[in-house]
Amino acid sequence: MGAINPYCTYRRPQNDLPWFFNFCVTARCNLYCLSCRSAEVRVKAPEPEAVLAFFDRLAAWLPKPLLVCLVGGEPMMHPRIYDFVARLAGHGFVTSLNTNGSLLNVERVRRLVDAGLDIMNVSLDGFRETHDRLRNAPGLFQGIMDMLEYMAAATSFKLNVTTIIHAQNAHELPDLVRFLTRIPRFGVVHFQAVIPTLATVWSNRFFAEDPLWPRDEAQLARVLATLDELEQMKRNKEPVDNVLSQFAWWRRYFRDPLNFMDGRPCRVGLDNLELMTDGSLTLCDEYGSLGAIEDDPRELWQSKAAQEMRERMRRCTKACNFRVNCCYLEEDNPQ
Repeated sequence: MGAINPYCTYRRPQNDLPWFFNFCVTARCNLYCLSCRSAEVRVKAPEPEAVLAFFDRLAAWLPKPLLVCLVGGEPMMHPRIYDFVARLAGHGFVTSLNTNGSLLNVERVRRLVDAGLDIMNVSLDGFRETHDRLRNAPGLFQGIMDMLEYMAAATSFKLNVTTIIHAQNAHELPDLVRFLTRIPRFGVVHFQAVIPTLATVWSNRFFAEDPLWPRDEAQLARVLATLDELEQMKRNKEPVDNVLSQFAWWRRYFRDPLNFMDGRPCRVGLDNLELMTDGSLTLCDEYGSLGAIEDDPRELWQSKAAQEMRERMRRCTKACNFRVNCCYLEEDNPQ
């Protein structure tokens, strides 16, 4: 069996294994962002030793290299984050950390280097005034830029930025990509389309009421123009991570968020295995737990319950973050 290329995230490997593994380190967050309410979430997390033992079972099953994404909440809030990265890296997994950047400093970065982190993904939703306002964190933009410059000089991390596209920042995003290229060794910007507020129950009222959603023709035109420009930047080999097909789907999404995925089956159950903050394992948040952290992940992945869950997911027509933002392939295009 050939190893999965962890950096080729839009070409699905020809096997029946997870394409990547998501580890939700913590539901807690230290910021109160306009697009997310993780700061309000309280979940009892499993004991760290149980997490480390689970990583050992995961490593005994999956080929390496394989991408493991450490996400949150804010993963840097967990006191054992360095141990988690070290255990995964020690098993040969490619480790990727998603962070809002507010808790990064020289000492913490050095500890992540020592632990073996491979990829640093920092959230950045615009230039100074825009980003700080959207994150309710004055001074955060400059702090992130300082740390990106430091990490470019002092680490071998692949340095990426993750950015949410919405009505309040679309006009800045092409210039933000160009601005970030001045950072030595900068990698890519991975874009996501805004969805109903994260860490809350999905509500379609978001599309009619939330100021992040383009609610008039002028705002919609600006978002669509930004998608066109970002797509062209991708064609010009500028550092835009998303595949071209994703921009085509997003144009449909911003025009008709409730029906844009009609006719496209969900493939998340084929791609994704996720360890949630409460220690449960799932293929998809919408379909509940498949098992627990104490279970054998290989047996869960191959179980009858998993097969039945995948079949329900293939028929699923709900809008969700996975369908809007994840698991696209290079050949995907709306008809």
